[in-house]
Amino acid sequence: MCLPCIRRIRLGRPRIPAWGLHLSYYLLLTCVPWVVGLQYRDSLPPETWELAKNETDIEALRVKFGGIIVDSQATPAAFLPGWPEATYAVLLAMFGMLRMGVSEMKADTYTARAREEEVELMQNRYSNYIEDGYAGRRADYRAAAEKGDWFHGPLTTIQIIIATLMSIAWTVSFVLTQLDRDTAGWNSVVGWGFPLWIGLQMVKREYLSGYFVLLFTAFQWGASLTTIIQRWLGTIGTVAYVITNTNSCQPYSTLSFLTAGIRSRAFRIMQTTNFAYASSMIPLVITSTLDVSDKDGITSKFMVTLLITCGPVVYEIIYMALIASKGTPVVISGTCMLVELSPRFGFFDSDIEFHWKLLMAITGL
Repeated sequence: MCLPCIRRIRLGRPRIPAWGLHLSYYLLLTCVPWVVGLQYRDSLPPETWELAKNETDIEALRVKFGGIIVDSQATPAAFLPGWPEATYAVLLAMFGMLRMGVSEMKADTYTARAREEEVELMQNRYSNYIEDGYAGRRADYRAAAEKGDWFHGPLTTIQIIIATLMSIAWTVSFVLTQLDRDTAGWNSVVGWGFPLWIGLQMVKREYLSGYFVLLFTAFQWGASLTTIIQRWLGTIGTVAYVITNTNSCQPYSTLSFLTAGIRSRAFRIMQTTNFAYASSMIPLVITSTLDVSDKDGITSKFMVTLLITCGPVVYEIIYMALIASKGTPVVISGTCMLVELSPRFGFFDSDIEFHWKLLMAITGL
């Protein structure tokens, strides 16, 4: 994707840049692998799985296959993304951007222009402070330049605090995935988007701490890639359900088919394509953020919200909604049957460990 093909978003009128280009690129990178990959049913007789919408359907399947339902305990690996949580996160992010754009469009033109001229004047004075011969005045010039800067407003401060808490929670979840290994839960692979934007805004203002934020963002990106590779290699998250009692049933071979989680392969594909698409947007986000025309940060933040954070999960929400409407997976191996968690209303009401549900409530999936 060539950057000159991307039309810039004008200040005060947030629009998605090059709708056709981004939509075509996203469909090619995400939907095609999904259609090809998700059509494959990960089952072989006499190991298979069916969907049940209620207890009556489950009993009918038990009679049909002559199975015995095992007792099981769900692990964090069974906590898959749910459509209610994902929809809430997207709507919240989009509402924040919409509110930001509307408030900017309603702002008084003269006042905004006066503020820009004042900031520009102060920044010019700051850049030429050496010519004054008084190094001690640098702090005064910086303070004057920051006085009218939107980045130092209360809204940005709140967003930075929230992003910091989310980053801490994400780091804890990543450490737990490396410690738990087999029962490692799913965590977000696009959570580095907003810290990237914050770090670039700080570097743009010559803050040394901005480089530390970008360094952590690089770690978060690399850690996300690591978890994706580990899932495809089968070194983490392979046990979604621990069987506590087989009730004397006989599996076809081993219990691994029952405990793996039927939807695991589908969500590996989702996370891989979402991560690839979000990563491909990094150059565009960097150039738009560091561009001098992005004075109020709307252009760059809109891109981060839409292209990295929200965009990649739109089709995921649709797929999860379809899963929720079709019923609860019932896995059959030999005479053993395992009823997985119902995806109808997400997984926060399940018996999965509370600390993992808390981390996912903070970081999202």
